Amino acid sequence: MHKVPVESTPRLTVLFFIVVGLLLGGPVLSLASPPVPEQAPSQTQPPSSDEDEKASTEEGDDDDEGGDEEGADKGKPTKNAVKKAVKKAAPAKKAAPAKKAAPAKQAKAKKPAKRAEVKKAKAVAKKKPAAPAPSESKGVFAHAILVNGGQRPRINFYSHVLYLRMMRQLMNELGMEDRDITIVAGDGDSSKPDQAIMLEKKRPEQWLFAFRPEERFYPRNPSLINTVIKGKKLLAAKRKIINKFTKQLSGHVKNSKKPVFMFVTDHGTPNRKLKHHRNNKISLWRESWSVRQFHKSLRPFGRRRVISVMSQCFSGSFLWSVFRKPGRFGIPYGDRCGFFATLPDRYAYGCFPETRLKKQVGHAYRFILAMRRAKNFDEAHREVLLTDRTPDVPHRSSDGYLFAMLREDAKADGVKPHVMVDKILSRYKDDTYKGMKEDMGLISSIAQRFGLIRPINMATLIKQREGLDKRRRWWERVEGLWRNVYATARNHHLGQIYKNNKILWRSVRPLMKKPRRFFIDLYKKNKDLKKSEPLLGLIKLSAVYPQVKQQPKVTPKVQTLFKEAESPCAPAPPPSAVQPPPGPGPGPGATPGIRSVNPKNPKLWAPEKAIRVLRTEFFNYVQARPRLLNRLRMLYMKKNEMSGHVFMLKTQLAALKRIEVLYYRIAGRLLVTHNKHPEFQAYREGVRRLIACEKTPLREKGFKSKPLKLADLQMGVNHPPLPSWFGISFRPIPPKKRGALPSGAVSVDAVYLNTPAKAAGMKAGDVIVAVGNEQLREPFEIRERVMLSPAKKPTPMLVIRDGKLQRLQVPLRRQTRPPALKLPPLIGRSVPSLEPGRLLLADLKQKIPYSAKKGTYLLFFWATWCGPCKMALPTMRKWQNSYGKLGFKTITLSNEKPKTVMKWLRRGRNAKRMPFFNAYDLKQYDLFRKFRVQGTPTFILIHEGKIRFVHIGFRKLGKFEKALVRVLKG
Repeated sequence: MHKVPVESTPRLTVLFFIVVGLLLGGPVLSLASPPVPEQAPSQTQPPSSDEDEKASTEEGDDDDEGGDEEGADKGKPTKNAVKKAVKKAAPAKKAAPAKKAAPAKQAKAKKPAKRAEVKKAKAVAKKKPAAPAPSESKGVFAHAILVNGGQRPRINFYSHVLYLRMMRQLMNELGMEDRDITIVAGDGDSSKPDQAIMLEKKRPEQWLFAFRPEERFYPRNPSLINTVIKGKKLLAAKRKIINKFTKQLSGHVKNSKKPVFMFVTDHGTPNRKLKHHRNNKISLWRESWSVRQFHKSLRPFGRRRVISVMSQCFSGSFLWSVFRKPGRFGIPYGDRCGFFATLPDRYAYGCFPETRLKKQVGHAYRFILAMRRAKNFDEAHREVLLTDRTPDVPHRSSDGYLFAMLREDAKADGVKPHVMVDKILSRYKDDTYKGMKEDMGLISSIAQRFGLIRPINMATLIKQREGLDKRRRWWERVEGLWRNVYATARNHHLGQIYKNNKILWRSVRPLMKKPRRFFIDLYKKNKDLKKSEPLLGLIKLSAVYPQVKQQPKVTPKVQTLFKEAESPCAPAPPPSAVQPPPGPGPGPGATPGIRSVNPKNPKLWAPEKAIRVLRTEFFNYVQARPRLLNRLRMLYMKKNEMSGHVFMLKTQLAALKRIEVLYYRIAGRLLVTHNKHPEFQAYREGVRRLIACEKTPLREKGFKSKPLKLADLQMGVNHPPLPSWFGISFRPIPPKKRGALPSGAVSVDAVYLNTPAKAAGMKAGDVIVAVGNEQLREPFEIRERVMLSPAKKPTPMLVIRDGKLQRLQVPLRRQTRPPALKLPPLIGRSVPSLEPGRLLLADLKQKIPYSAKKGTYLLFFWATWCGPCKMALPTMRKWQNSYGKLGFKTITLSNEKPKTVMKWLRRGRNAKRMPFFNAYDLKQYDLFRKFRVQGTPTFILIHEGKIRFVHIGFRKLGKFEKALVRVLKG
């Protein structure tokens, strides 16, 4: 039997109903189904966004379920879709009642009309609808892309998300809708935590452990939360996602003539493999985005203008993405330009996890504020140069382009770039270019804003920078002095806590070697460690530390010395012991939620308890002594204040760097404007394109920006807390020899020339017992007293000299610069004896064979670990063999322990290598200090009791031999 094709079945059905209708004489055409077209174009357009794509996919799935196999083919509509199109084109009329059936003639008359309607419906179904034009952005940009990769949750700081929100708000103020703003942040819309934020405050006793290993007991543990920006869908910061999005966006905005804006606030990393800094990286989410990859991501935009604002470390490297080939110098098209926070080899400031703005918030924050006031990007950048009070160096694409051009030209001429800049400025001193007045005015404004002297050229700028850099190094050293003084005063009292609580010290000591992650996990498990209420305003001493160790009382002998000098400085009374409150204190007592025993070593406390007891005991110890608390707080504040001044100097150095970039810009523009060489004319075209891109408007025509008032921005001149200085070298008196002296008494080793100590009559061997009418009760307290003493008025000091108490008035000086400390000349000084030296490999009590009246001696200061010392031994043996008959003797001195030196001498043939009078320093450092030995080997020639020659190091020993021969021959 012949099978009828599936496609012909509807036609046979239609013919059958037509024949039946003619026989019965009824209108049966309305019962026939319209013919299905063989192929019809799709009625849907490609989605313009991810949400539209998802919606269109769902609608297509519904249509497939309701259709047949033909409609399920790709590119063909379903039967339901065709029926809907027919109904919209020609809605069917109501069927006539059966009683009033129309004759056959009328049916024939209506047949052509029905066929026309069916044909019309087919044409509508076959016709492809026109693609809807993408909606034009209402703002100044076709689209804005805001990027924050974050790298990983713990370093994806709150400031990055804050800047994204601020920039989004600014885009809305500029007329852009949220649909034209895309935010790429962290892991996107994932619900996992991807942002670090600081909420907890510092504990009240935390500053007491600064610069100590115990400071790691207070880990910086930011809370991790999920990044959410209200009303916005976030894209994950992945290269594939960004590349796919830019490709889709390029098609969406192809009919728009407006530029694309890209804002990046993120971490930046240098490319360690490359030294030229042309391919640095931005941190995305768990990956990076290099300059070349960034250039590739923007390639779908073609020649469309893209303006970038990048605020991350080493961001200046992305200047090289404006060229046709990233990283290769050429003539840019001008379709890419950018504004960068800092140079390719410098870090940037402005990242912080705290939920509050800091004074130095950085480039991103300042650029957003400047965009609110400016009419174009270039004007906003000029405002940032004045308002950004951080060590950043903001610059533009044209600045970097002109610098690269001058560097290439200077390299070809064999000179340094800054030298070439001065030559260009001198050559074209009477010429100008469009905008030169504004650039020169900006240099003056920056110098006025940051308290600098306006440099007239690069030579004066470099000289001013050297002076500031020298001052910065000194101020950093002063900052270290304040820190050391604070740490010394604090360590003395913290040692008292450990000394009186042995189990606490044994429990805390192993914790100092634990990694930071250990304490982060410890604080997460024990919430009681974060509580600070028991410490606020309480003065409690636990049973573990029952009483305060008192200072030794001043004996009548020292009291008599004070009375003889009629000094107002009276010995301070010992601090009274603080009675512990009744009941168990907060330290060793059982605390809820904290373990008391270490599971690994039951004899020690658990880490939780050790930390709790330590911070409670020391905090209460300091609180019980208001005078000590004020001292430590003042020293700590001095250190912090000095840190602020060091930061200010770094900012001034960065301001000079900004002026330097502007001078490169001025010299480069003068060269390309007035040099008629074809190469420079090509460079001129590149500069023109970049400047046109950088002056992309932010507002419509007619907007007037408000000028900044430099008087409101000028840095205040505050005097840094520079310490006073004295001009001596000293050492604490050991407890065994101290006797009735105060515990902080020191012995003067040397007095330097041209110092306050020399002017006041201080001598080596004096014992200082009081400074500023107060006794020295702690080791090294003299440094603290001198540094805090006023420099204008003389400071009284009590000194014991030859058993008598004397009062000296010392006019101290401020350390405005590193003091040139010079000791009296060593050559020509008399050496009556070599005490307290002793011989080795013989009787350890035997003195060194030395005569101050006759003989020639070589003092050789060395150490067993000193390689250069051993390299000089053959030359010394040669001297001994050649000049020994003339009364020349060699004496070696070491400040190591006798057992260490003798062990080395007895090893192998070392004794034969040193056939001299080998001795050691009985007090380890007395002889070394006496002869001012700063390094080994040191050679000192003594003839008839006086020093004749000094040489340091084992090189150029011929000079020493010539001096030896000259002395021996008389």
